Amino acid sequence: MTAERTIGQVIAELSAEFPDLRESKIRYLETEGLVTPSRTRSGYRVYSADDVETLQIILRLQRDNFWPLRVIREHLNSSPSLSSSSPARAQRPIRKGQRISAATLQSRSGIDAKALTDLISFGLVIPDPDGRFEDSAAEVCQVVAALRGYGIEPRHLRSARVAADREVGLVRQALAGVDGKGVDGRQRQAEARMAVLDLVVSLHEALIRSGLSQD
Repeated sequence: MTAERTIGQVIAELSAEFPDLRESKIRYLETEGLVTPSRTRSGYRVYSADDVETLQIILRLQRDNFWPLRVIREHLNSSPSLSSSSPARAQRPIRKGQRISAATLQSRSGIDAKALTDLISFGLVIPDPDGRFEDSAAEVCQVVAALRGYGIEPRHLRSARVAADREVGLVRQALAGVDGKGVDGRQRQAEARMAVLDLVVSLHEALIRSGLSQD
């Protein structure tokens, strides 16, 4: 394959791993400034090998880690080498829907059994009847562990759980009007979900920054 790809060639190249990938998704990531293809003299977009690798990283982080675009952008900007930051080359991500044991959760997040018990007691992570957790619980544990370094304990974060549950309701309400039928519909819903999530997270951050600016 040539060094530069058309958008159709990019989709064909990535289709084995991302069968639902569409032109609209790639163009959306371009409008968000995450992918910057060059253009031919005729104005057609062409994608380099680095562009394709960037796309792979973004799509994997969305699919496997559920990261919003704002966090992905920060991750890409802080990574000196895309190859070293690629989830495919790092620790194998846990797939959506997979449940993990308490031991795996502790290993992935670096917390001990007592800390995990505290997080459970304050509703920050919730085990199923078999004592297993959603894969996203690892990220919650990592963030809470970092906050403890600033004197913020799990008991202080119950309001964050309540606020998050309310914001989940807002995202679901926004998605209710998006047609999710068929492959294109699922793609539209996935893009809308990430867009609304980014906006909600950005609003939350802006409100906190505004409050702190008054100190």
